[in-house]
Amino acid sequence: MILLLGHLPAWPGITQSGELSCSPSSTRAFEFIRARLEDCDNNHQSCKASSSELPTRMIDVGIGGSAGADYVRLVESSSLPRSPRVTYVALSYCWGLGQSVTTVSTNYEAMKQGIHISELPPTIRDAITVTRNMGERYLWIDALCIIQDSSTDWELESARMASVYQNAYITVAAGTAAAASEGFLELRQHLAARSTNAYQAEWEAGINSDDRSSQPQKTILAARVIPYSTFHSMFMVADGLPLNTRGWTMQEKILSRRVITYTTHELQWTCQSLSTCECGYLLDSSERGDTITVNPTLNRREASYEWAKIVKKYSSRSLTYLQDKLPAISGVAHSFQSILQSPYLGGHWVNNLPEELAWKAYPPHVHSSDTVLDDDSDTASQPQYIAPTFCWPSIRKGSVECVYLQQQSRTWRPCSTVQGFHSEVLGENPLGRINNGAWISLRGHLVKAQLTIKRFPGFYTVEQVVLPNGGKAHMFADTFLEEFDATVLSESESKNGEMTTTTTDRSIRRSHISLPGPKSEKGLDCPVYLFLLGYWTEQAKGSSNNADGAEVQEPEPERKPEPNFAFLVLGHSPNQLGKYERIGFGMSFAQIEGASKLEDGELDRGETLKGLFGGDRRIVTIV
Repeated sequence: MILLLGHLPAWPGITQSGELSCSPSSTRAFEFIRARLEDCDNNHQSCKASSSELPTRMIDVGIGGSAGADYVRLVESSSLPRSPRVTYVALSYCWGLGQSVTTVSTNYEAMKQGIHISELPPTIRDAITVTRNMGERYLWIDALCIIQDSSTDWELESARMASVYQNAYITVAAGTAAAASEGFLELRQHLAARSTNAYQAEWEAGINSDDRSSQPQKTILAARVIPYSTFHSMFMVADGLPLNTRGWTMQEKILSRRVITYTTHELQWTCQSLSTCECGYLLDSSERGDTITVNPTLNRREASYEWAKIVKKYSSRSLTYLQDKLPAISGVAHSFQSILQSPYLGGHWVNNLPEELAWKAYPPHVHSSDTVLDDDSDTASQPQYIAPTFCWPSIRKGSVECVYLQQQSRTWRPCSTVQGFHSEVLGENPLGRINNGAWISLRGHLVKAQLTIKRFPGFYTVEQVVLPNGGKAHMFADTFLEEFDATVLSESESKNGEMTTTTTDRSIRRSHISLPGPKSEKGLDCPVYLFLLGYWTEQAKGSSNNADGAEVQEPEPERKPEPNFAFLVLGHSPNQLGKYERIGFGMSFAQIEGASKLEDGELDRGETLKGLFGGDRRIVTIV
């Protein structure tokens, strides 16, 4: 596709635009940044910083051309004057393996004295160049502004991520660099540099216009290629950029008021008011429908759906250290907590439970003969604790999706209640890492069922759970599963509250190593427990208005819609007597006879559930 350039419109419908930069370090590229900043500063009220709070430390890059420009230094923000107002740039980038220069306890004073730019990795050097070209003096970079060998400082600063990126004057996103050692300015050319000179010709504007009385005017028309016009119509920034595959960088983008992203062929701009790029072909964010916002005006339900979208996108990204799963999203969680006003439990909002426990995992499809270990564990028997099994961060491989996001058009009917929960923070970040031992107690219907697993080469996916009354539920396994002999409380004793007698029962648990080929081909047949969280049903039909405004009673459907039941699929905890661990998520779609009676207003819903699933409600503790 081509785009015509010109000072005057040659005929109606021709889009006017500017030239593209030939490289990210070109004069035209920096002009694009400065123009966007000027426009945003002058015209976008919603993009103004709500606070003048500064990070604990920043890098003083000096002013371009001044003495000592080859050196930068670490400064403590508390030592800076508050007038005039100090602003700073934040960097979002991929560390990669072996970050060469970091601030640690032993070099802290030396970093304050100054470090030669040549000692810094290319991505950081490039960020300094961009900062100076914008006329800014201070730059925040996590590797240099956080004391990396101090767990206390790391925890405190990770808890301040929301403030750091929200209050930055602009965030520079090094989208094309997969590591700090690569850089994003040099040795790269944009598409425009590889194109032939744009077509140019004189044109008499006005001769083809609707206004036949207008006098023709001389103008210059030029044509150039629009890079990835189809791609632009769908997405703001390519998901394939290295930066967009990393876990930490997601919250940096969400929290930032303004971001300039260095992509493969051009620069792209995003702020609270506008999404655009050098070629001018990006759709506005409101048209794309794929944006994520942390808007204080959201109501709690809207905020819950936004959080679910974040969980889905974030869980598909990579982290170098699995224990960073909660800290790397804690900045966004901090912003959402001010909206939701809810306790936080391992990635979940307690006020939204039990519905928020309805999530399913998409573990990677690994051949059954493969061996899969945790990235940070040498043995499957000693995996590092991240979160309790009922929380989505406990999924070590693969992505996660909140099922309630898929059910927005339906009404949620809870069939369980939260009786208690416990979570102990590990470190200084209140929304970060948690200690082993978190749990939740739920009151509801617990049904013993039979899980039959069949493995197919290369797949490990939805299985069927057979209910005692003959119904079936589809299960989404959290990960690879394995059988084991569990020590459990005697059923008769536990019902009487004695809880002293134990016995052995066959159970199932998550496995961190896939079962070997011949054994797994035979499948797995083992008892499990289904805990009923609740169900979704079609919204009740009522009266509506026709085109003339008259009230019309909608006809009753010929057949009542069946509810979608949501279950936690549980196994006995191998380590904590009398408690359970989640192994998957189950749903039943119109499989349970008599389920449609639940929405009959003349029947007692509790008694109907008891008839469907048997037994009384009980308290279940999941770890």
